Amino acid sequence: MVGADGHRTVVRRVVAPEPPDAAFAGYVIWLGIAAEPELDVEAWPPGMDIFDAGADCLLGSPLAESAPPGHRRPGWAWFDRRRNDLLRATGCVDGDVVQHSLRPADLTASLIAELDDEAAQWPAAWRDAVRACLRRRGVTGTPVAEYVPDRLVRGRIALVGDAAHVSTPMTGRGFAVALTDAEVLADEVAKAVAEARDDAISAALRSYQDRSLGRARELVESGQRFSRSFAG
Repeated sequence: MVGADGHRTVVRRVVAPEPPDAAFAGYVIWLGIAAEPELDVEAWPPGMDIFDAGADCLLGSPLAESAPPGHRRPGWAWFDRRRNDLLRATGCVDGDVVQHSLRPADLTASLIAELDDEAAQWPAAWRDAVRACLRRRGVTGTPVAEYVPDRLVRGRIALVGDAAHVSTPMTGRGFAVALTDAEVLADEVAKAVAEARDDAISAALRSYQDRSLGRARELVESGQRFSRSFAG
């Protein structure tokens, strides 16, 4: 069995029951994608931008850079450490465990107004992109979770991707490492099938863990260093 069922995986409870849950990192990430016709900016962002404002951090990047003018889309991710009480009051975080995101329909008028005011801290192009998404409630708030694995395998069960390790999006490497998990697992299982021994699959999964666990731990721990400095 391969557990590839995300950060709230049920398979992890079998492979690594203590502890089985990813932990809340202490901040939320607001996500949105604006459309160029919504914006009134003279200078289009040339590439990824990162802005640090202390209690807030914004990553902005034009999506589909090959799109013609008029059809481009700026995507943004706003890291916000000031809304933990809101996350707990709405059940998004229970104890130290992330339960769900704040959907667009969950955003109250007062919260939208607060975020709109706070968006004034960002440069013009990204400020307008954030506010355009807020106007049409095109924003999702996802509490950030992290999980450092101690093991990836138990018997004939293996974990890959967010089921195996959960890092803050600030690392920018979670998807790439998940693909590497799958590649390494496929390689080890293919060799085991060729050997056709009774214990070959269990041995292949142990080899997968030997090759992957250090990389997975380094990914999450590198993100935790950011989380500690950002969220305290």
